[in-house]
Amino acid sequence: MEHKCVWRLTDEQRAEALGGLKDALAEVEAHDGPDDREVRRLLVLSVVALAAVAGLESGFAGGRAFIELPTGQVSWSLSIHSRPWDHSLTQQKHDRVREFLAS
Repeated sequence: MEHKCVWRLTDEQRAEALGGLKDALAEVEAHDGPDDREVRRLLVLSVVALAAVAGLESGFAGGRAFIELPTGQVSWSLSIHSRPWDHSLTQQKHDRVREFLAS
């Protein structure tokens, strides 16, 4: 199965993603309390993706999510996944995804 990359964004789309990133970062800050940990975790996952779409360096390392904003680096600690890695191989991963897509 051959796929062509269609992930080519225009400057306008990147600017739109940057606006969405700003809104989402405000939501992360609004949900920074101890009772909002799961909401904050989901928001942080979203802001890392939005930052990447907006053209900012972002990613994960050592249980933390990072974004390199023009104003400096920001990061959040993330809870560890509740299940250990099942040592699945790449082909198993692809098979599982295809099975999920077919369901």
